[in-house]
Amino acid sequence: IMASSRWKVVAAALLLVLGAFLPVDADEHEHTYTDKEEIVLWMNTVGPYHNRQETYKYFSLPFCVGKKKTINHYHETLGEALQGVELEFSGLEINFKEEVMQKNYCEIDLDKAKRDAFVYAIKNHYWYQMYIDDLPIWGIVGEADENEEDYYLWTYKKLEIGFNGNRIVDVNLTSEGKVKLVPNTKIAMSYSVKWKKSDVKFEDRFDKYLDPSFFQHRIHWFSIFNSFMMVIFLVGLVSMILMRTLRKDYARYSKEEEMDDMDRDLGDEYGWKQVHGDVFRPSSHPLMFSSLIGSGCQIFSVSLIVIIVAMVEDLYTERGSMLSTAIFVYAATSPVNGYFGGSLYAKQGGRRWINHGLWDCFLYQLHCDLLPRLKSHPIRHHG
Repeated sequence: IMASSRWKVVAAALLLVLGAFLPVDADEHEHTYTDKEEIVLWMNTVGPYHNRQETYKYFSLPFCVGKKKTINHYHETLGEALQGVELEFSGLEINFKEEVMQKNYCEIDLDKAKRDAFVYAIKNHYWYQMYIDDLPIWGIVGEADENEEDYYLWTYKKLEIGFNGNRIVDVNLTSEGKVKLVPNTKIAMSYSVKWKKSDVKFEDRFDKYLDPSFFQHRIHWFSIFNSFMMVIFLVGLVSMILMRTLRKDYARYSKEEEMDDMDRDLGDEYGWKQVHGDVFRPSSHPLMFSSLIGSGCQIFSVSLIVIIVAMVEDLYTERGSMLSTAIFVYAATSPVNGYFGGSLYAKQGGRRWINHGLWDCFLYQLHCDLLPRLKSHPIRHHG
């Protein structure tokens, strides 16, 4: 029974890993397209240029949506949800290798409230982020004149998309069509799409984003210094408290060495001795406790492996790939951990526990066998 159950777990994990390599339909998940196939322009966030942590939904500003209402599929993954990415369809009609001349796609009825929203965004140097085939694009909302009396909105999105074969490898945005913000007027929003061949390989299309000179943001040195000093202060405070407490307890323990066994047993417990009963007390549910701790150790080791791999070589191939790699490593190590750990369990109370990891078995045996034997050991009374 134990062997068959272990092999079932191994087979299920292998099917899960191999399923990630099965072919799917051509779309932005596969990153391959046919001529005149639908390309989706996703709108993501908008926020201040000098504070990238402050972001809002793109349509929180009174931008208008394109005329196209439906698309073939919606691109949403677990990695995007964990990163806080909220993609919204722009409504622009874009097809693979099909150029679009400058074309109006909507109009903004600029009342006073909408004008105030755009003015606030322009004053704070708001910029927005979009995605095409997982490639990020950034653009500025607008600009002000030298005296900051008149404010202008960029209304023309000029997209230039580079392709290599049947894959998109480069996207550039040029903002044009500066229009003055005047209340109670209509502002026409337009776009154009130009396709060009590129020699950039699909595997190297993110290299330009990894260039440090690509992002030139203001560094918040005061926040970094404040956080650094706060960490030093807290570490020093905790260290000082621990040193004073441990010094007193150590002095008392040194005096107890000169006492006989009768006086030591009659003495009151204090300091670290007050917790020795909890430290050496077996858990009421050792199997559940050891399983949770063992799973946590495995997740920690998987996270450490993924971080080391990311530091050694380039791991980023598309958005969410860090999470995908972590899931792959976890799925690959789970059957190995369960297979070799499951055989270590023996019958406990008439039941047979199987398919648990090495950490689970070790902690279970520690709580069930080793700790009860330490009740009479001197280490129990010395912390």
